[in-house]
Amino acid sequence: FAMSNNDVDAKAFFRQYAAEIAEALREQEDGPRVSSVEESVPELYRSLCFDEPIIDSASANFSVVVSALSRQLLSKSSSYALSDRLVNGVLYLSKRSTNPKTQNESAKSQDSIAIAKLAFCVFVQVPLHICENINNIATVRKYLGSYKGSLSKATEANNNEASDENPTNDAKIDQAVQQLSDGLSGAAISSPDNNADDDDSLKEVWAAESDPSDYDYGEGTPDCPQQSAFQFQEDDWLDPTRLSKPDPTLSLDQAQFAVGSLLKHASYNVLEPLFSLSKKEVTSSTTDLSQLIFNLLQPKSPLANGEADMDASLQDAILSPLWVLRDAAIYSLSKKQQQQGLDSTYLDVLHTLLAVDQAHLQDVGGGAAAPSSQSTDLCTASIVGLSSLSSWCGMAEISTQSTISSVIDAMNDISHVIERASGQYKNNLLHSVIPMMELLSGITYEKAKSIPSNPKIAQTLLNSGFLRQLLVVGLSDSSSGDLSATPNFHHALWGLSVAHPTTVGKYVARFPETKELVRHYSVTTTTTTKDATTPKQCVSSVLWNGFGWIHSTDASAAAPRVVWKTKAAQEKAAAPPLSKDECQEVCQKAWTRLCRLVESSLQIADKDLEAATEALDEWERLFSFVSVMSVSPSFHQLLDEAEIQSVAKCLSSIPQPEKPEPEKPEPEKPEPE
Repeated sequence: FAMSNNDVDAKAFFRQYAAEIAEALREQEDGPRVSSVEESVPELYRSLCFDEPIIDSASANFSVVVSALSRQLLSKSSSYALSDRLVNGVLYLSKRSTNPKTQNESAKSQDSIAIAKLAFCVFVQVPLHICENINNIATVRKYLGSYKGSLSKATEANNNEASDENPTNDAKIDQAVQQLSDGLSGAAISSPDNNADDDDSLKEVWAAESDPSDYDYGEGTPDCPQQSAFQFQEDDWLDPTRLSKPDPTLSLDQAQFAVGSLLKHASYNVLEPLFSLSKKEVTSSTTDLSQLIFNLLQPKSPLANGEADMDASLQDAILSPLWVLRDAAIYSLSKKQQQQGLDSTYLDVLHTLLAVDQAHLQDVGGGAAAPSSQSTDLCTASIVGLSSLSSWCGMAEISTQSTISSVIDAMNDISHVIERASGQYKNNLLHSVIPMMELLSGITYEKAKSIPSNPKIAQTLLNSGFLRQLLVVGLSDSSSGDLSATPNFHHALWGLSVAHPTTVGKYVARFPETKELVRHYSVTTTTTTKDATTPKQCVSSVLWNGFGWIHSTDASAAAPRVVWKTKAAQEKAAAPPLSKDECQEVCQKAWTRLCRLVESSLQIADKDLEAATEALDEWERLFSFVSVMSVSPSFHQLLDEAEIQSVAKCLSSIPQPEKPEPEKPEPEKPEPE
């Protein structure tokens, strides 16, 4: 009897796909086949190339495959390299893994560590290998592959928009609708000679809606050969080997832009899971970060002949590895993690950066005083080291004893940088050294904290030349009377002097320009200058004239004076010294003036609360400073305590706000029967 057409088609189908059907049945019985690491590497690469990659992190060998891909990206003989889509996928997963809303705590640890290792490879280790092989452009092209840095920027912006709490606003919806309508209209008019009914892309849709047997989907035809799951077509645009092919026309400028784009993505938020690993693994990561920092900031940059030739994107991102190390050190101290020592690692890196300029001058011939140093600019690495150390010292919560010890160890290099930067970077230099001075004295602009008890501080300040450079740079404008621009520096210098009175205090008092500095703060005794009567100026006058009164005793006047090298300094040293009567008169007048300002501001506090608050804040500052042990007895002799009584009387006359009476609880209503 005759067989139907459907039976013939079914038998032909089974004959053609017998192997695939058997494989599917075997997998159903035995479970899915586990891919080897070699097979999983291209799968992972391909998965990362999608716009919003989804990877199978639940597999047992996920971390092993990630490590294998990282090794392939760092190997010169590997067939895998960077691409825009790969970098974009790694960045997407890194931000997603650090978002607590996208993962639960149980799955976060292992997955985030594996993804952070891959991100560290792409954003830190690949740029490091490029810096080490920058003289070989072929190797640079091999590491970068087809990566240009443009796609990752655009995708990062899209990811930032997608992570917004309210991304669905009317403007974005209207824009999307307009783009969709433009795309549809463009597709309709793109082929004016062909009708929409003749479009092959629509035939499949209409056939599926009507009758599946009316359309040939190409199954079983010789023109569409079957391929295995791991066999990529020649026109596959997600083929890892195709995306990894290096660009033979890549120039050095393009390489700079690509490296800068990679470094911009290196942040502590992305690499945070790495710093919770074992001490050995953390040390390996910090070593790579440190080496990358030194390569990027060395005097002759491996990516350019000079800073003027460096790409703008690289200039903006060149400090990203340093900020990663800084943030890791801050987090380890604030959270008291088990991984201690990251702050010491960061401070060691800063110390090395500070020493770069002096080593560079020795390489080119001569030290800081050599004629060749005048034509050689201060190295960027040393500038970065000084400013970063200043910022670190300015953080009150991390100013520990280890930081003080590190500053003392680097004092010679700091003095060298100050001497070299005193001409071109003077204004910024004074602001940079203030946090270091406050750290070594324990006295900030707001209050006097605990003074460090390290006996090496004072002697190191003198032996290294740091104190001399501070006085030369900070008080060099005293001859012209232009001292009003650096009051914070003057206060930091006062704090350093009273914290170490027997060494630093005496040295500062014998410096020629110190007399002009003390007399500069005597202007508060007059009423012609508007700023002379402010509470802040009164406090400065009390402090500095009290300092002058302490160091103008008979014993210090009889002490040998310092012999200065320049004639101008000798003339200033020969000027009339400060007398006790002069300093006492100014100090007492400034104290009386401050008390009068506090009284008057309290009397009109209801009309001008801001002025009263400012006066009381300065009053509190002064009492914090005069309570320092080394100067407290002297200020008890200088300041009239009767003025305190008048201020206390004004304070007691201020009506206190009435406290609201606590609300009485309402009686409970009896429940209805």
